[in-house]
Amino acid sequence: MSEYMADMESYVQELAVRTEVARNYAFEVNEKMRQRMKALYDKRNKVGESPLKPDDRVYMRVPSDRQPLNPKLTNQWEGPYRVIEVSGNSALITLVGQNKDPLRIPFDKLRKLPMGMTNDPIRTDHARSPHHLRCRCDCALFGQMAHVALPSLAHPTARSKKV
Repeated sequence: MSEYMADMESYVQELAVRTEVARNYAFEVNEKMRQRMKALYDKRNKVGESPLKPDDRVYMRVPSDRQPLNPKLTNQWEGPYRVIEVSGNSALITLVGQNKDPLRIPFDKLRKLPMGMTNDPIRTDHARSPHHLRCRCDCALFGQMAHVALPSLAHPTARSKKV
């Protein structure tokens, strides 16, 4: 056997060792870059910081059922609410100055109020125009809401449709 000839077993073993070394190096570099990218993402998007704390005042976004002719003039916020408890991605809130049941709302539907804002309530009006009033109708379905334009127009024999 000459010095230029290699036996097959030692070649396979050396190849396996070098492959394992290359794999470990690639894993270390990949892990290092993953941690670096995660740190940059967390810093840029403020991940890990809770945007709200208990006792903060917030407004809640209330999307409207139907957009009016000029949606720029609609108010989609309601409040102020007080934060009672904060979880990973939502907050438990209740209306300031009113004794109502608390609501659990995701953070993306809440906006924190600046310190100088008062506790004056903002209500979003979702009512339809007076021609689309839904009034109690006692004609066909007991205790159901019916589409009646004006209560005085309801006829005792008229059938109301279930809403």
